Amino acid sequence: TATWQSVIALPTQTSNSGKVLTTDGTSASWTNNPTLTNPAWTVQTLTYAATTNWNMDLGASASVTLTGNTTIAAPTNLKAGASYVLKVTQDATGSRTITWASGTFQWPAATTPVLSTAANASDLIFFFCYDGTHLVGSYLRGIA
Repeated sequence: TATWQSVIALPTQTSNSGKVLTTDGTSASWTNNPTLTNPAWTVQTLTYAATTNWNMDLGASASVTLTGNTTIAAPTNLKAGASYVLKVTQDATGSRTITWASGTFQWPAATTPVLSTAANASDLIFFFCYDGTHLVGSYLRGIA
């Protein structure tokens, strides 16, 4: 019959609600439960610029309000097999356009999306990254 011996003295904890037991191999302590975040759950707000950048490590979902025409640069930190969503909203002027980074964004029939042009209109653009480099896109135009 095997017997188990504690090598590390466990600290007394009268209430371990919201705590986790951590050890470095020689001692143990109760610590606050860590907050876990997943960038896939984070909606980042992209900063409009003549060239707009999107770092996928900061969130797989993003939104941008167009206050002028822009080029969406090739996003950084793409992951093969990942899906991404971009919400594009026109400002109060409307009729803003997007140019998509050549060689990164791919569209059905090689036709880029036609965005809504009305003031304050929004579109959702969905992407799938099949190889860590290219994004295949589709979109919903004129969401409320």
